[in-house]
Amino acid sequence: MARLCSVAVTALAVALGCAATSAAQRKDASKPPPPGKASWPTDGYDVQRTSWQRHETLISPASVKGMKLVWKLKLDNASRQLHNLFPPMIVTDVRTANGPKQIGVVAGVSDNVYGIDLDAGTQLWKRTFDNTFTDQANSRYYTLCPGGLTATPVIGPGAKAGQYIAYAVSWDGRLRQLDVATGQDAAPPELFLPPNGKPYGLNLYKNVVYTTTAQGCGGNPNQFYAFDLATKKVGSFNPGSGGMWPRLGPTVGRDGSVYAGSGDGDYFPEREVFGQSIVAVKQNPTTKALELSDWYAPSR
Repeated sequence: MARLCSVAVTALAVALGCAATSAAQRKDASKPPPPGKASWPTDGYDVQRTSWQRHETLISPASVKGMKLVWKLKLDNASRQLHNLFPPMIVTDVRTANGPKQIGVVAGVSDNVYGIDLDAGTQLWKRTFDNTFTDQANSRYYTLCPGGLTATPVIGPGAKAGQYIAYAVSWDGRLRQLDVATGQDAAPPELFLPPNGKPYGLNLYKNVVYTTTAQGCGGNPNQFYAFDLATKKVGSFNPGSGGMWPRLGPTVGRDGSVYAGSGDGDYFPEREVFGQSIVAVKQNPTTKALELSDWYAPSR
């Protein structure tokens, strides 16, 4: 029997901090009012994966003692190989038919994506992706290669004010673009990766979606990948050895270089084989290919 998973969306911390702070602010009217709600559009908060919410001012040593659980919500995603739900991505002031909302986007390994009203603690929508991947007789699934959706989505702005797009990669390797307000397709699915792989968290920088793959799942290579949203061209770079890390997905530097670490493997830089290294690639602005820009490996 498939297990169901309960999720208490982590965005609650902001709302709870607000409730805990209100009493303290009544005692000291000189304090400025709390800022607006903050967003968390990608795993690790920003393209550098700093996990630093710079706009958070409500949670402090004084207010944290008043935090409490205000709601919880059960989602019907089925588990696969000890995987179930991924961290929620959060965007505020989403324009909906019922006014602006703060919405959490939660992906599940069984090719599901959910939209959650974070103020009400209710499910707004659910998408279960159609799957063009045909399971093979020799396919093997285990903890490291669970199959299904494995990449945390990323959220970016849409074409209109108040519109936001959630980008996700389904089991069959296609890039999905969902309107955060409704869960409906904002654009048709596009082939991005080989199916049945293990992509990690997506990143979005200057209209390009980036990810890396690991564990050689589905017999696929461990690589950097980029999808250029304007041209629909896919670029990739294979470091030659070792799976790509971390689980958050690739990091983007200030100059647009995309960084990831490679796992255990061979290191022969003269052959462009970069196991156990930090590897940087960059998109070629003309061809949209990913090209090696730098690497670092500790002395051995």
